[in-house]
Amino acid sequence: MSRFKKLIDKLVMGADTKTMQKIGTVIDEHLTDLEAEYPKMFWEVVSELHEVVNGEHFDEEMAKCAVSQMKNEDGTTGPHWTYEQTTAVAASNGILFNTYNGWDFYYAMNMWYSDFYGVIGNDTAMYVKFVKAWLEDKDVNGANKSWLYWSEVAC
Repeated sequence: MSRFKKLIDKLVMGADTKTMQKIGTVIDEHLTDLEAEYPKMFWEVVSELHEVVNGEHFDEEMAKCAVSQMKNEDGTTGPHWTYEQTTAVAASNGILFNTYNGWDFYYAMNMWYSDFYGVIGNDTAMYVKFVKAWLEDKDVNGANKSWLYWSEVAC
């Protein structure tokens, strides 16, 4: 067992909030260095820690970060739609966020726009249909499909 793992195990046994905040600060400082020197490794660590805290789903910060880096087929970069726009279009199409959340849907809508604008153009209704089918695909676990696609393929 590594020294780090032993320290973490000891902390889990009874660390107070103040101690946990100090540990978070120390780890954050070192992760900042890691990001500068080894960005791929940094994102692997951050996405694994994200999964521990949030499961295999996007939250606001990770979704916005992932979408901000998209190089879209229309020549733009970043999101085509806001979170508010994607959740509104989901609601108006009867899409319920039961197995995936609104941030997973936001990521998928923007990812599909980014990759398939050359095929679909500006047809929002068509993107909604494709994204719903993609997320609810019975062959591949759609509950966490957006997160897995980003963390395993796009990241």
